Amino acid sequence: MVVIKKVEFSKLIVIAVSMFILAIVGISFYLMFQLGDLSALTEIIIGSFALGSLTYSYYFWKSKNENLVKIMNQLPDEQQDIVEEELKDEFRNNVNQDDFTNN
Repeated sequence: MVVIKKVEFSKLIVIAVSMFILAIVGISFYLMFQLGDLSALTEIIIGSFALGSLTYSYYFWKSKNENLVKIMNQLPDEQQDIVEEELKDEFRNNVNQDDFTNN
């Protein structure tokens, strides 16, 4: 009996975006050699890489948070309390630094 492991939706998005970027770059190189002038494709290539960076950033952020929960569950209770306090302090410091009100 073959067991098929279900792939997470976020991994499917990362794979699809990676394939999209590779296709855009490949088509761009092909057209560059065929047509010569591809000034309009500059924006398409930049846009596809921007989409890729956004997708990868989200995926890494999501993975970090999921792994943090797994690690926290494996720690003894007293260490969990210490780590939770450190994370709260770090969050408070980041919130204070990211204050967007310019008075």
